[in-house]
Amino acid sequence: RTLVTGHNGINQAMLCAAAGLDENFFRKLEFANCGVAEVIWNPGEARARRWRWLYPAKSVWVEVPEEGTAGGIMPAPIMQSEADATPDEAREACAEEQGL
Repeated sequence: RTLVTGHNGINQAMLCAAAGLDENFFRKLEFANCGVAEVIWNPGEARARRWRWLYPAKSVWVEVPEEGTAGGIMPAPIMQSEADATPDEAREACAEEQGL
């Protein structure tokens, strides 16, 4: 396990880099003040496999796409209170929150 800390912009850049996303995705994922994201990135792999928020609220896991992203965005994890939504509803909500 590794803990990395930083401020908003650095955290956004690191999360995008872990997911294999280019600079076009920088700042599209809001990283809350004091936010904590958990990322599964196995040794030797080119990018992370999945991620979720742990704080300010725990979310469900989101799988990182093998290549590119569906609809031009990397889906943000939904909070567990929203987990009853269908996958399509969850993706639409995330896209709206990101202004896409």
